[in-house]
Amino acid sequence: MSGGNLNSVKIDQIQTLEMELRFFTTFLKYHHVLLPDSLVIITKKAQLIAEMLHSVLGRIPNEYQIKLNIERLVSQLRELTEGNTSLRYKYEFNDSNLLEYMDCLNKNLNDVPMCVDRSDLSFKNEKLILQENRFSKQVKILQKKMRFLRYLYATEIRGYVDHEKLECLEILIQFMANDVAQFCLAVWVNDGDEVDDDIASDEVDDYLGPVEDEDEIDDILSRPHYLLCLIALVELEIKKIFLGELKASKFTQSRNFKDKKLPKEFSKHLYNLLMYLRNKKMENFCNNVYARNIDVEIEFLLVFLSDVPNRFINGKRVNEILEKAGVLVGDVLCVIQKIIPSSIIKDDSSKINLFTIQILEKTENLKAQVERYYTSFKFIPSQFPTVGGLSFLVSLLKKMNEMLKLESGLNLMIKPHIVILERELSYLNSTFRDVEKVHHEHEDILRATINLAYEAEVAIDSIIVQYNGLWHLFCSLPSIIKEIRHISVKLTEMRLKNSPLKPFSMVESSKHIPDQNHNSFMNDEDIVGFGIVAEKMIHSLTRGTNALDVIPIVGMGGQGKTTCARLLYNNEIIVSHFDVRAWCIISQTYNRKELLQDIFSQVTGFKVKVDEVGELADMLRKRLLGKRYFIVLDDMWDGMAWDDLKLSLPDGENRSRIVVTTRLEKVGEYVKHHTNPYFLPFLTLKESWELLQIKVFQKKSCPSELYDVSLEVARRCKGLPLVVILVAGIIKKKMEESWWHEVKDALFSYLEGFVQNVESGRLEEAAEGYLTDLISSNVIMVSKRGRYSGKVKYCQVHDIVLHFCLERSREEKFMLAVKGNYSNFKLSDWKESRVSFSFSNELSEIASKTWKPFHQHLRSLRMTLIKGEVSNWNSFSQFSKLRLLKVLNLSSHIVGRLSSATLQPLIHLKYLAVCARKFDFHPESHLPHIETLIVLCPFRRTVLPPIFWKMKTLRHVEINHAVFDLKNNKKWISEESSKLENLRILKQVAIKIGGDDNVDVLLRTCPNLQELEIGILCDEDSVEICQLESLTQLQILRLSIDSFRLNVSKLHLPSNLKKLVLWGARIESIVSSIARLPSLEYLQLVLPTFIQLKEWCLGDVTFHKLKLLKLEYLNISRWDASEESFPLLERLVIKKCHELEEIPLGFADIQTLKQIKLVQCKNKSLEASALKIKEEAEAIGGSDIIDLIVKVVAQLAMSENIQAAVLLHPSFVSVDDFKEVDAPIAILGAEIDHLSPPELVKQFEEILSSKPEVDSFVKIYPGVAHGWTVRYNVEDEKAVQSAEEAHQDMLNWFAKHVK
Repeated sequence: MSGGNLNSVKIDQIQTLEMELRFFTTFLKYHHVLLPDSLVIITKKAQLIAEMLHSVLGRIPNEYQIKLNIERLVSQLRELTEGNTSLRYKYEFNDSNLLEYMDCLNKNLNDVPMCVDRSDLSFKNEKLILQENRFSKQVKILQKKMRFLRYLYATEIRGYVDHEKLECLEILIQFMANDVAQFCLAVWVNDGDEVDDDIASDEVDDYLGPVEDEDEIDDILSRPHYLLCLIALVELEIKKIFLGELKASKFTQSRNFKDKKLPKEFSKHLYNLLMYLRNKKMENFCNNVYARNIDVEIEFLLVFLSDVPNRFINGKRVNEILEKAGVLVGDVLCVIQKIIPSSIIKDDSSKINLFTIQILEKTENLKAQVERYYTSFKFIPSQFPTVGGLSFLVSLLKKMNEMLKLESGLNLMIKPHIVILERELSYLNSTFRDVEKVHHEHEDILRATINLAYEAEVAIDSIIVQYNGLWHLFCSLPSIIKEIRHISVKLTEMRLKNSPLKPFSMVESSKHIPDQNHNSFMNDEDIVGFGIVAEKMIHSLTRGTNALDVIPIVGMGGQGKTTCARLLYNNEIIVSHFDVRAWCIISQTYNRKELLQDIFSQVTGFKVKVDEVGELADMLRKRLLGKRYFIVLDDMWDGMAWDDLKLSLPDGENRSRIVVTTRLEKVGEYVKHHTNPYFLPFLTLKESWELLQIKVFQKKSCPSELYDVSLEVARRCKGLPLVVILVAGIIKKKMEESWWHEVKDALFSYLEGFVQNVESGRLEEAAEGYLTDLISSNVIMVSKRGRYSGKVKYCQVHDIVLHFCLERSREEKFMLAVKGNYSNFKLSDWKESRVSFSFSNELSEIASKTWKPFHQHLRSLRMTLIKGEVSNWNSFSQFSKLRLLKVLNLSSHIVGRLSSATLQPLIHLKYLAVCARKFDFHPESHLPHIETLIVLCPFRRTVLPPIFWKMKTLRHVEINHAVFDLKNNKKWISEESSKLENLRILKQVAIKIGGDDNVDVLLRTCPNLQELEIGILCDEDSVEICQLESLTQLQILRLSIDSFRLNVSKLHLPSNLKKLVLWGARIESIVSSIARLPSLEYLQLVLPTFIQLKEWCLGDVTFHKLKLLKLEYLNISRWDASEESFPLLERLVIKKCHELEEIPLGFADIQTLKQIKLVQCKNKSLEASALKIKEEAEAIGGSDIIDLIVKVVAQLAMSENIQAAVLLHPSFVSVDDFKEVDAPIAILGAEIDHLSPPELVKQFEEILSSKPEVDSFVKIYPGVAHGWTVRYNVEDEKAVQSAEEAHQDMLNWFAKHVK
């Protein structure tokens, strides 16, 4: 269109091209701000713009082409698109360059509103239109401020001040300008409209596309606030220059520098800038004293900016304080920019160190001002639970020791406080463990110390997570230290007054007995029924044979053995009769050396450090020689403990005595010498009632209206003192007859014992030990065990125990449980650090709308839904504010999308369980203390990034559909520093391998795994998997293989493997190696493939220790094996093997075989072979030794050919069996049925109720047992009636549904 004029070309085309070319001019000239990703985008943009220019050149008059310098720009574009441009990322600025740079950016800022207006950022909804209007105003303010800064720098400062004094200002200007450039770049590359409607092609339509990420849109629209913060930093530096170097300037006294109003959210943006600078510093700073000082100052500024007081500090406005903080942040920015490798500023270290010292001085001045403000407040301690006692104190000391080893800026900042705390608490801890006689004031001191220790942990953790950090740093933590020091001084004075004191711990029941003043479950006034017992035993202890005598006290848990022994131990006659006394608790797990040291310290009055146990035993024996000693060995569980101690307890023929308390009669018989075991009698009804009166009414008499029911309650306690005391603690809450009757009626069983404080190096073993202790003490009951392992799966407690535990936890402020009723949900009323909520879905919705901030000291939060409900309430925005949380379980609440970045503030988390439709691991953020990570993500795969291998504390990981990307993570997982040595359980993860990738490369990073569930995804043919034997501690392996292409012939399994589940493997190539595993007891094969189709021949392969064999979805018809193949097999389970014709007859000769179970197997010949094996085994053994289980009814109800089904007293049916039922089904259960108890039948009913398309009927018949419809006494009228009623219900059901 040569020779045309401007009127023939659309004006907006020219304007658009001018704007595009202005942006290009900036980023071609100042491409140091470009990142590799943005370069790719600009290259694509350049290609499109180049095409547009060629299209419109013919329609633009020559004079305008010359004006726009089109030829030069086309050449530059061509160079960029062809990759010929060499970008200089280390662009060096001089004064002129900096001014030109700001001029270009000024033009770009002028274009930004137009660019946004015509881009996909401009959505046509009211909210974004308002946001866009505010955005345009902010950009104009930004542009105006930048122009004024340029004017000041160019005309009023440059040339008037020594260049050396302008270094920091120029660094700040360039840093600010670079961020403005990045902002302009982000707006420009997200311009998605067509530039020219007439020439728009498909390529132009794809011109970078719309911005789809709302977070990215919000980031762009909110960016001017941050840039205004950077400009404020430049202004503060300019103010400093004018006030210091240009006092005579007219601007020095101008309003620009007086009462300057800081930008909105200045502290927030300063904080974000400082976080960025801290990361830069970590990457580039050398580790010297100046660097550590900078670390400390950065951490203080971060704490300060996250917790700036809302109004005034020492009478001055916060604005003034924030100005000081802004100046400091600017100084830190200058120092860090000086030492960034890509920085163009060259400076020697001495100048940087001098500048660092100046920053330190300024920070200390700010710190002093803030400290004066906070020290004016009074610290009032909270009431924390004393549960844990000295054990918590030990854990806190360990935590502080670990912190002292680290040299992060935050730890260095609070290190002076931690050093003092660690020293004082260590002294108190050792003192409490050594003091013999404890009066009530000692107990108060201990309680106060433990409470202050909890306060100290909260203060330290709060500073770390920057929650009320200034308050804790300058008020609470110094006050706590002051109080602890006061306790140390007081306790020292008390010890000096009572010197010499014999070692004796009054608080740790696992070590020593409490004396008569100790606040335990039983006080001296509670010693009811032991008077006569004590008199008899005192006679045995002080009279009789001169030889050493051991007197056992035998009784049930809770019967009063320890109480009786304590009564003897503290009796004045005993105290005066013996030269020395000692008391120690043995328990089920004990350490011989610790026991010997314990006794030695009590009989000598001092501790001794001896490495050899034999030497220590001999020292104790020598110390006891010639002395008449009395020793109580409490809670002995086996004779080995006595064997370990008896050689150290000499017989001096001086009537020394030893009392042993035990629950086991055989232990009493084993240890006795001259006196037979004393079997402790139960309390009589009268004694039980008396004890109940003491605990409930103290010295008052029982009200007449409660007399009868109190007698009944006492009778139900079965003569056990501990049960009496526990029940008394429950019933005394309400002095109402109805409540007492309710407790009496619920008291079907008794409570027994408490868990001893077992120490263990491994958390899982320690937890299992605690559980075993509770079960053996009958405090909790096992409701279900694993059929193979025998390990506990589910537990329950009696209602009385539950009520007691909840009451005690409320009293101790240990835990709060809120269930179901929204009226109970009053967050302002509770102060517990552990909370458990159980909500209905409706309540979750209410709570989400009326939510108030949680108690900020919360340590553990568990939220569950009432059974059968699901919630979509996204509560993470609330919970991420609870920065002190250690335990968070929200697995009942499913959210759409969750990122680990959302949880980043919760750095103290040790246990996390969540449920999300999509879970993203943020590539940089991780939880530094997490030990258990459970992510239920049933719908999409979760790719684990390299940062996962830096989560050193992990012990248990379970993530649905988690995928390890070996190819991209190989560099990370091959590093020695990436080992997850604490990881014990890894479940539901998959590894994608191919070519040279081997699973062992990954597993070497998890050397201590004990349980592994993993799927192998392979990309190539004949990929090999091998060398799993490196996992020497692995006991349970579930291995799934997605393709027959994976070669498992060289699969080497760990020798300690006990349980193996294989999915989809070519079994014939590895069956021999599996059989050779010396410890294998459980083998499950699911969907295995066979080289010889339809047949599996074991030949001479023998599984020597296998106890359970489970086969699922085998596609074979013939199985060849003998009794020699499985000599110790106990259970055989075959599921959905529809083509398998029979079980090898040789199984009848396996003497250990107890059960054959067939599940959903269609072939009748298979069932017939199982029955034949059962009959032959019975013929050989002469009894019903094999339990044959064939699941029929529930499985038939899944078939299209079945119209209706009835289950009478069901056997060996699980909840899963009912999930696929399609036919109408009735379940008639018995109240007394160990195979399908009413609780299980209720679960069947819940599953069926969730399937409205399936008609169902469930009924539990009262007072009848399993088999009541077929095996009943015809002479029992009630039994006949119940059976006939069930038969009629069955007939009615069939009449209703069978056509």
